[in-house]
Amino acid sequence: MEKSFTVLTREEMARQKAGKQDALLAELAAYAFSSGELMLGRGRAELRLTGETEEVIRRMRTLLLRLYAHAPEVAAAQKTQPKKHTAYFITIAPEEPEGALLFDIGLLLGDPGAYTLGTMRREVMACAPEAALRGAFLGCGVLCDPQKGYRLEFVLQNEDMTAFLREMLSSLGFSAGYARRQERHIVYLKKSENISDFLILTGAHAAMMELENIRVFKDVKNNLNRADNCLFGNMGKTVTAAQKQLDDIRALRSAGVHLSEPLEEACLLRMANPEASLEELARISGNTTKSALNKRFSKIRAMREGIR
Repeated sequence: MEKSFTVLTREEMARQKAGKQDALLAELAAYAFSSGELMLGRGRAELRLTGETEEVIRRMRTLLLRLYAHAPEVAAAQKTQPKKHTAYFITIAPEEPEGALLFDIGLLLGDPGAYTLGTMRREVMACAPEAALRGAFLGCGVLCDPQKGYRLEFVLQNEDMTAFLREMLSSLGFSAGYARRQERHIVYLKKSENISDFLILTGAHAAMMELENIRVFKDVKNNLNRADNCLFGNMGKTVTAAQKQLDDIRALRSAGVHLSEPLEEACLLRMANPEASLEELARISGNTTKSALNKRFSKIRAMREGIR
């Protein structure tokens, strides 16, 4: 089955080299608040990070290993919604070494022995915005096939993360829109230039090149179509004008009107070249100009009007 543009872009981002510790934590935090699920029950809390592709969830595990020298194993489960697919996930428990993540990003307060629910620590993601945006896209980003249109979306449920993401994109110069779709918050970019800049910022250079190649091809195709339409439009005008001139000539000849030598020359040129433009007639004549021919046919038109 062919992979979507979104999946290919996520997989490319997942292959990016891990940065410094603050960037690792920022990416994990953005992923957790974009697509993570905090599961509560029996007096304990666990964070489950889920991904549609194994490459993405293994990247999250690698980041955990880099930060805390320990990480849970990747598990897989069959899902039927929205369609049948395999989902990959890791579950982070507070009592494990990597469980420190839950406290570092503000999901929990206290310590592994006694904790309460906390709130998102914005400063963790603000210190490494490129990594945070990559984490957010890996968690909930969707890219429209550039053959069909230009649109990048973040589909979120967390209101705090939605507000923070909009502020971060704005601070980096992106023009981000917002919409509500049922129970989900949608933050989106529409212009192809915006999307290309975002892909460069987050390390998806191959995806950016693919998008730009398609955009250039579509622009060239549209320009050619416009040129063809203009050409055909001008050809239509030329033929219509030539037909009117022939009608005028026939009317004058039927009425037996005497024409001066320059006007007679113009009539003979037109009758011999019924579909040519004035510029082409001037070139065929070799001894007159487009402007002079235009004046002569205007006189012929006026003479016909006089007959009427």
